[in-house]
Amino acid sequence: ALQPADVPAGFEGSQCPACGSHPVASILRIGDGGHGVRYATCSLCATEWHVTRIKCVPCLNTRDIAYQALDGASGNPHPAVKAETCPDCHSSLKIVSMERDPLVDAFADDLATLALDMLVDETGFHRAGRNLFLFTP
Repeated sequence: ALQPADVPAGFEGSQCPACGSHPVASILRIGDGGHGVRYATCSLCATEWHVTRIKCVPCLNTRDIAYQALDGASGNPHPAVKAETCPDCHSSLKIVSMERDPLVDAFADDLATLALDMLVDETGFHRAGRNLFLFTP
């Protein structure tokens, strides 16, 4: 029932404007809606909201943002997925790029790159949001 007018113009909060949950990941879109425009994806209701491209979604910091990716002997198995890390709040949020792979999905590619979560965790960062598909009954 959420309408575009229900989300204030320029909204760039750290939590979903529809349900208040944290994002599972963010996605760089391609196409008519703006090439390279970044949206955070809600972990609970899958609502997407615009966020600045180089900005920590949880704390809104814009300084010293870094990116980590998987890299093995045969290269990066998931070149469209990186973890954006923030030195201020020590959080990480995955960013998936349709520019590199037009078929990426925030939820599926988050699950496919659990090794990246472990790498980021070893460097002292924690996940900013949760993927509810990781939980089993």
